[in-house]
Amino acid sequence: MAGKEKKAQDPEKKKNETGGRKRIRFKAVAICVILLVAFCLSVAAFSLYRYDQGVLEIYADQQDGYVELVMEQIALRDPEATDDEIIKQILGTLDASSGKYWTLSKDDYLVFVKDVLETNRYKGFTTSTYMVEQSADDFLNNLRRNWVTHSTIKMDGDTYIASGVEFTYNGTPYRICLLTNTSVVLDNNAFLSAKITISIMLILILVIVLVAFLTLSVEMDKLKKESDQLNSHIEEQNIKIGELDQEMLEQEQYSSRLNAYHISVLQTFLEKLRERKTYPMQLIKLSFDRSRTRDEFLEHAQMMLDKKVLRFMTASETTLILIFLQYTETEAKTALKRIKLYGEMKIEKHQAVESDADMESIDKEFFE
Repeated sequence: MAGKEKKAQDPEKKKNETGGRKRIRFKAVAICVILLVAFCLSVAAFSLYRYDQGVLEIYADQQDGYVELVMEQIALRDPEATDDEIIKQILGTLDASSGKYWTLSKDDYLVFVKDVLETNRYKGFTTSTYMVEQSADDFLNNLRRNWVTHSTIKMDGDTYIASGVEFTYNGTPYRICLLTNTSVVLDNNAFLSAKITISIMLILILVIVLVAFLTLSVEMDKLKKESDQLNSHIEEQNIKIGELDQEMLEQEQYSSRLNAYHISVLQTFLEKLRERKTYPMQLIKLSFDRSRTRDEFLEHAQMMLDKKVLRFMTASETTLILIFLQYTETEAKTALKRIKLYGEMKIEKHQAVESDADMESIDKEFFE
């Protein structure tokens, strides 16, 4: 019983261990997939950032050309023109908005900002009054003479693409700058729509990949669980089959078809049969010409005679006692005729037992 209990506990223990491994494996797969998606999102975000920077760089190059063109127009004006004339005739006609600024400074003092109205506001102030951020101040101080440069600067919490150049007009150094808010470029309807579409598609693809991986992982765990259950069921069936084989082996050790008993236990068998009232019975004593023939008869009898025929070995190697349980005389002899060696045996003694009284009168010759 202890062995069987151990066998019953082992599959359950194995099942728990397998379940624990599956949970760990699922968590590991989920973490790996999430990390992969996070990595892909980071790469995508970085790529979009570089994409924005590339667009701003292209715009900055174009803006540089615009500033250079304005500088050339100023250089072509009447050398005797005043600052106000330059502002009204050239700078005042340029495009300006809440996201785009023009500045013109002379000897570190502003003479024009955005438009004429702003000029009155800042006129007479130093450039540092307007370029309050460090990045803007550095850009202004590093402008090159007659060579337009650009950079990204911060002002009042906003980011601008700044293009500027230093030039000399009528013997006086001037610095002209064009500042464009990056949101004007990046929030352009067509560009922004395309970027949002790309971002949505990318996120959608990554979500699909994440869901697909997790779904596949769940399905794989489900299949693994079914496989483990099937293997566990097979193991349990194998254990049961083994137990049945063992029981059948034990039963075969006492099977009347496969065993021949010694004559010394015949009386004990008859007493048990009498208690069970297994009438009618046919007691038949067979004789053979040699012991080998008797052994061959027993081999054939295993196949041709059923379990209701008991076999008893006598002291002689050429005789055999058979008890046919619940057989008539005709049925018993018919069963013997089916055996291949029927012609090589002889019925020395036959007695029918149909009651307890007949059991008392069994010939002693059957016990010898």
